[in-house]
Amino acid sequence: MSRFDAAPSAVPAADLAPLAARLLPWVLLGLLAARVALGIANVLLSLPLPLAVAHNAGAALLVATMVWINYRVRAGAAVAPRRTSLPRGQPARA
Repeated sequence: MSRFDAAPSAVPAADLAPLAARLLPWVLLGLLAARVALGIANVLLSLPLPLAVAHNAGAALLVATMVWINYRVRAGAAVAPRRTSLPRGQPARA
């Protein structure tokens, strides 16, 4: 048996979706905490350039994370089945 015959030990993509869904809020919270800390450090240290650049990079990462979260939420809503008709025996609401 060669090394190419073995099954990959990576996690299947279907198992990563719930993990990513649980991880995204924590990523967002961590980025937000880092951005607040960088903002406070900027004020206390009179805006050193590397710190100010890191603060702006944190803003870009926050926006990218929110876009990623919104994409995942909307993609999940688009895939979710929609009920287009009432089940039998239920009257329509007026």
